[in-house]
Parts: sequence; structure tokens; C-alpha cells
Amino acid sequence: MSNAESLGVIFDSDGVIVDSEPFSLAAFRQAMQEQGVFLNDEHIMANCGLTDADIVRYVSDKFGIEADLDLFHSRKQELYAEMVVSGNLKACEGAAELLSNLERGHIPFALASSGSMSKIRLNLTLVGLWGRFPIIISGENMERSKPHPDIFLEAAKRLNLKPERCVVIEDSLNGIEAAHRAGMACVAVIGTFPKEKLSRADFVIDSLSRLTVEKLNSFVLEKNFSKGGNSC
Repeated sequence: MSNAESLGVIFDSDGVIVDSEPFSLAAFRQAMQEQGVFLNDEHIMANCGLTDADIVRYVSDKFGIEADLDLFHSRKQELYAEMVVSGNLKACEGAAELLSNLERGHIPFALASSGSMSKIRLNLTLVGLWGRFPIIISGENMERSKPHPDIFLEAAKRLNLKPERCVVIEDSLNGIEAAHRAGMACVAVIGTFPKEKLSRADFVIDSLSRLTVEKLNSFVLEKNFSKGGNSC
């Protein structure tokens, strides 16, 4: 298979590779509360997949409260680290096996997360997957975060593939939108959001263990013929 015809897989991290969303959302909520900003579940979920800068901007636009970005960022990271180190952070079901299958099939893949590089490193180290991703892109290095497509387009560029030859695996609504804007097939994993909220994805699965190299390649081929929302 020539490079122009190759398949590339782009993974989100939180909620896809590591089962970290409960810790992330709890740290997010507490760090904002410490600045006097009390967010309900709807507001919290609307910010899934966003960078800290975009979260602070959301709070300003929505509530007229100017949260301290540096304080929010550092405190959220501190709380998160305490939670995952003392808790039981695990890799998502099927993650390690899928990476091994991609390696055996010589399928290039990358990780593209809105999280900071320090958070990505901590997560992957705790679950034993640090060093498995040849390409890692953090949202803190991008001018625009999800739902803008920039981080996925950068991943495709580093994989040396056209966007239409890439499959994004996501769990958030902002991530799904970013994949669509990038012109990539998108597989959504049920977890952070229930299945009915993920209808914008091209395909919806309940576990990475359901994915094979053959299925991922078929998703790319079917992208132009599907209206989305299929399950497997």
C-alpha cells in the first residue's frame, strides 16, 4: 500500500486512551469553584475537549467572570495529579491491544489531545503506555483548539497523510466537530457522553476492543457514503 493510500489513526487521550474524564472534570469543577465560579453539569460537559484558555474564555463570555487563567491552569493540574496518583487511573478497555495491532499492521498513528503535555505524559506513564505513541500533539501548542480542526490537521501532516485518509477516535462533542471540520472519518467512543449524544460521529462504539485494522480502513472507505451515526 503506497503512502497516499495508507490509513492513519489519530487518538484523543482523555476518555479514549485513558479513563481519566471523571478525574479531569472533578479537578476542573473544583479549580473553578475556588475562584468563585460554580458550573453545572451542562457547563462542564460543554467544555470537554477544550484547552484551559478556551475554558476561561467560556466562563468570561457566559458569566462575565474573569477567572485567572494561570491560577486555574496550575490549580487544575495540581488537583488532577493528586486525584489520579491517589486514585486508580486505568487505560481504556482495548487501548493497549489496538495500539499493538496497529504496530503489527504498520499503520501509523498519533495522539492529539487538548490537554497539556505534562498531563499527557502523566496519564500515559501511569497506565504504562508512555512511549507507545510516536507522535504526540498537545493543545497547548496550538493557536486554536477543538472544535477547530487544527490539531487533527497537524497530526495528519506529521503522519504524512491526507486528512481523508485519517480516522479520528474521540469521545467529546467538540472533538467530533473538529474531526468533521478536518474532513476526517470519526469514531466516537461511548463513555463521557451517552450514545444518543454522539450522533454527529460517523461511527459509534462502546469500546476500543471492538476495533480492528480492517474496520478502521473500512470507515475511511465508507466515509464518503455514510451520513454518520452508524454503530458497530
